[in-house]
Amino acid sequence: MEEKTVRNRITEGNIPSQLLAYFFPLLVGSVFQTLYNTVDSIIVGRFVGANALAAVGGSGIVIGLLIGFFMGVGGGDTVIISQYYGAQNEEKLSKAVHTLITMALILGTVMSVLGQFAARPVLKLIRMDPEILDQSELYLKIIFGSLLFFTVYNLGGAILRAIGDSKRPRNYLILTCILNIFLDLLFVLVLRMSVAGVAIATAASVAVSSILVGRALLEADDIYRVDIHKLGVDLPVLKEIIRIGLPAGGTSMAYTLSNMIIQAAVNSFGAAFTAAWVAFGKIDNVIFMIQGAFGMSVTTFVGQNYGAAKYGRVKESVRTGILMSISVTLVLSVLMYFFSPIMISWFAEEADVIAIGTSVLRVCAPFYFMYAFIEILSGAIRGSGEGFAPMAITLTTICAMRFVWIYLVAPMLGNTIESITACYPATWILAAIVFIIYYGRYRKRFDHREPL
Repeated sequence: MEEKTVRNRITEGNIPSQLLAYFFPLLVGSVFQTLYNTVDSIIVGRFVGANALAAVGGSGIVIGLLIGFFMGVGGGDTVIISQYYGAQNEEKLSKAVHTLITMALILGTVMSVLGQFAARPVLKLIRMDPEILDQSELYLKIIFGSLLFFTVYNLGGAILRAIGDSKRPRNYLILTCILNIFLDLLFVLVLRMSVAGVAIATAASVAVSSILVGRALLEADDIYRVDIHKLGVDLPVLKEIIRIGLPAGGTSMAYTLSNMIIQAAVNSFGAAFTAAWVAFGKIDNVIFMIQGAFGMSVTTFVGQNYGAAKYGRVKESVRTGILMSISVTLVLSVLMYFFSPIMISWFAEEADVIAIGTSVLRVCAPFYFMYAFIEILSGAIRGSGEGFAPMAITLTTICAMRFVWIYLVAPMLGNTIESITACYPATWILAAIVFIIYYGRYRKRFDHREPL
């Protein structure tokens, strides 16, 4: 029997404990979602070789471009759904949910087809080493073919998280991640399918997760329940989704585009550098999963309390989120700095790959805490319904500046792997400063309205 949905209490009660209660399922879900590609990388890196690791990880950034866009749109749409749910506006909530699911089905199908034609040209664009180009293309085409499942899971999961249910998306990810690991081992170690095997394993596992999320929405006993007869696009709601969701999706896509430029610069050094960069990225992503989970928690928390006109709770959730995120990040940064060789060796045994990955990780580790300000403050601003400002700040201070750094600053610094990597902390610091200044002015709209 489907468990009865429990209405959340985000709009009342103790703020720190509620943020943590919402944060941990999101974090666990993010960890297991990331484990899809990470497990692929570990298995091919350890049992097939560095070239297979570079092929899987290097092409993964291309998939990340599209998935990041859909996740960004879903994160932006969480704002709309959480505000409607906080205000208990059943009519608008239903229209938003059905419009979002319809768009997930349409966009996922279109991108699955287009990806089959775009795979090789895109890999050449990011200067993928010819030695691993064919393997990368094969992996990419299989994953592209499953984009429909990715979009349904991510946008459907965003609906559940927006109404305060972060546990079921987490549980589904845990289940399907275990399935993915089993299939990876079966296809790679037993059937010797190498890169194709891990791609098929991931596609099959994501298909299962999308079915589980779809079932949860179809069988829900709350006002967000999906009725297949109501699927369609409501134009006024779509405009609202575009107003908030598109900037968030565009920002996520711009992030990935700037990272693709950096990836291309790294790829030009050869397959060993690509493999080291992949390993670094998997470890580096731990920080961003944590900060992203805090950011999503604050976005939903702000959205529901803003919809319920509880502005004091909005401000307090932002302060609490920043303190929690920075505290956890500082501890992890110290561990990453001192134990980076061991961490890189989880993904590859080659000494040169470990040395390159260690050098890169130690450039970034001391500065990760700055990203907490970016994630929490941008999430809070979006949660109150303002989507343009976070996008504009991110595009100018992070994405555009990374282009400038790669093409102007890095060459002046010798165009080494360290000088290329330094664009990350440099842009984090700049963006954090701008977000702090902007939010200092933006938060005044919450003053003198409603006490805690």
